[in-house]
Amino acid sequence: MTAYSSPIRKLKELTGILAEIQHSVDHIVAKKPIPQESKDRMSAAWKGKKRPPFSAEHRRKLSVARSKQVSPMKGKHLSEDHRAKIRLSMLGSSNRRNARREAAIQ
Repeated sequence: MTAYSSPIRKLKELTGILAEIQHSVDHIVAKKPIPQESKDRMSAAWKGKKRPPFSAEHRRKLSVARSKQVSPMKGKHLSEDHRAKIRLSMLGSSNRRNARREAAIQ
């Protein structure tokens, strides 16, 4: 094995990847807009029809995709004022115990 065979193989691999990306970009750029007449036909075809339920496999894939999402609030901190507002909004006036808490906070 020569010293430059691995870099050449890597270069060929990267060239192939770049060609695939370029093909994807060309496809997106060359895509024609859908005429309004066609959109209206597609819309009419689905009017009054109910979407079929998701298959078990599709639901599983959705679950896996959603489980990888990190909460947008992760690592953020709420101010003391904001936490007090949330606390007050959670207190229900119909519950006597909570009504007493609310009166004690004010």
